This record gives sequence, structure tokens and C-alpha cells, in this order.
Amino acid sequence: MYIKNVKANQLPEGMLCDVFECWNALVKKDYLPSRDDLISQPTILKYLPNLVIVSIKFKPLDFKAQMVGSKVISSIGFNPAGTPTSEFNFTEDFGQRGQVLVDDKEPFFSATKLNWSIDKDVYCETLAIPLCEGGKTVNLALLVISFPNV
Repeated sequence: MYIKNVKANQLPEGMLCDVFECWNALVKKDYLPSRDDLISQPTILKYLPNLVIVSIKFKPLDFKAQMVGSKVISSIGFNPAGTPTSEFNFTEDFGQRGQVLVDDKEPFFSATKLNWSIDKDVYCETLAIPLCEGGKTVNLALLVISFPNV
């Protein structure tokens, strides 16, 4: 399942909805929150094990995890920090969805079984939200990942 430009009422209750509402409260008409704006919020801090901060490189568009929470690492079976997504053979969907995140400056939600994780039966729900430098240019994405069956 994939929901582009997701809203709070379309998200599962709990962590994903909490982080979305925290981010949304910081959004202004012509301003999107930065990493510093969001990461200092108490709501965000309590979910650090489930967060991934992704840097965005342009021309060509690529993504690289800068920080990967401990719950994410233990659930997928490896630490992808520092490796561009272009080096993985399983990230075509994220590349296309990441392009929408950058262009539309709107969050997306996905729920899927991870066929590339060490444990082939890992199911995850992911909220991806854009973070901006100076409120205008999306330069980071915050992934909030829930593992309901782990």
C-alpha cells in the first residue's frame, strides 16, 4: 500500500500518527521544518529507535541513510547507514517515491513486506516526511518505521 500526500487520519494510530502531527504542527504556509526543528521535539526523541534520517543528493537523485535507529537495524538485519540507495537492488520504489517527496514536499506512507531484509517475513509501515533547509529545499527525509510483526 502506498499513499502519496498522506494525512494524519490515513495513518495507523500511535507512533506514525504522533510524528506526523508533530511535523505538521511545525509546517507554515511557505516553510517546512528542518532537521533541527523536528529532532528537538520530545515526541520525536522518544521514537529515535524507529527513525532513519536520509540525506538527499541531487543530479542524479539519490538517497543515503545518515542515522538509522536501533529498532530498524535489528528488524531488517543490517545497518544501511552510509550506503547510497543506488547501490542496493531493492530500492526502486523508494527512488520513485523519494522523487515525489522532493518535488511535492509532502509526506508519504507505505506498508509493505520487505523482501530484501535478512528475515524475508518482515512487514513494515513507513512514514516519510520531508525536511528542508531554509524552509524551501528538501534536503533530508525522516523515515518513521513501524514493524508490527517484529
